[in-house]
Parts: sequence; C-alpha cells; structure tokens
Amino acid sequence: MSAASTTPPQVGIERSWAHTVAIYAKETKYEFLKLLRLPVYSVSTIMFPVMFYVLFGLLLNRGHEAGGVSVAAYLMASYGTFGVMGASLFGFGVGVAGERGLGWLQVKRASPMPPFAYFVAKTLVCMTFSFTIVSALLMLGVAFGGVQVAFAQAIKLVATLVAGRPSSTSSICRFRLRRDCGSPCTSSRPSCNASRLSYLPIIWPS
Repeated sequence: MSAASTTPPQVGIERSWAHTVAIYAKETKYEFLKLLRLPVYSVSTIMFPVMFYVLFGLLLNRGHEAGGVSVAAYLMASYGTFGVMGASLFGFGVGVAGERGLGWLQVKRASPMPPFAYFVAKTLVCMTFSFTIVSALLMLGVAFGGVQVAFAQAIKLVATLVAGRPSSTSSICRFRLRRDCGSPCTSSRPSCNASRLSYLPIIWPS
C-alpha cells in the first residue's frame, strides 16, 4: 500500500514595509561590495571605456569633426554605451549565469529573502557602475576634449544610457528566468565565453 503524497502548504511571510526595504538595501549593498572587490570586473569595466576614449577621443582625434559633430563628443556617447553594456553584461548576465551554475540560486530560493531582491540588487549595482562610467567620460570630454554640452543634454545622456541598459544586455546570456530558476546548470563557462565574444567586438564599432 503506497503512502499518499502530500504537498506542503505554501506559507507566506509577512513583513513590514521597512523590513522589506532593509532587505533590498542590504542585498544591494553586499552585491556592490562583491563586485567592487573583484578587480576583474570593477577595474576593467570602468577603465576599458575610459582608456579607449582617452586614446581615440582625446589624443588621436582631438579637435577633429565628423559631419559637423566633434569626434570627442561623438565618442563620448559611443564609449559610454560600450561601457554601460559591459557593466550590465558582466555584472548582471554573466553574474547570474555563474551563480546559477554554482547552485547559488538554490540557496537564495531556500532563504526567506524576497525573490526579486536578488535581481533588483544586481540591476541597481549595474546602474551604479554605469553611472560612474558615463560620468567619468562626460567629465573627461568637457575638461580635456573641448566638448560643449548643456546641463540638460548631459542629464539626458546619463539618464538614457544608465536607465536604458541594465537588463537589455543580459538577454543574450544563457540564463533564463523560469519557474524552476533554482535548477543548477552543468557549467557557466559557455555563457561567459559567449559574453566575451559579443563584448570585445563592440570596441571597434564604437
């Protein structure tokens, strides 16, 4: 005689609004510290676009124009896009794929943490790094490239790049948000390699 299988009831966790905000804030804080302490991410994602902009925008093409637009101003927006895509691709896409492959999402799923706190934290951290990259390029262009940009245009540029990219570049990664998102992958290496192959060629069109 087989024992009847029973499904345990789903018990909801009641939290106050302040408690929920504190959980999201702590998850974001420690996600930021994690990426900040990884030089392979924090240094490379910020320095790559800055380095290429200084080389091609400020040194090799200083004072040049293309179609009536300053090359320094054009490349400022181009390498801003390149930097934001890199920060989002490796901070969100590869990060989630790698942690899923290691089984970390299963641990998160078993914890009482709100499910969306994990994704919101990664999105906010990617936006923080993206804001740093775009702001650095903007300051370099204005200070050393002779870029004339109004305050309203600068705000529009930063808002367009930072707010428009955090989740879009992650769509090319291997991770897919499914009902069983906690199931482990055999390896995250294919998604990392695919991300590098898609990221590096963006340097040249930029």
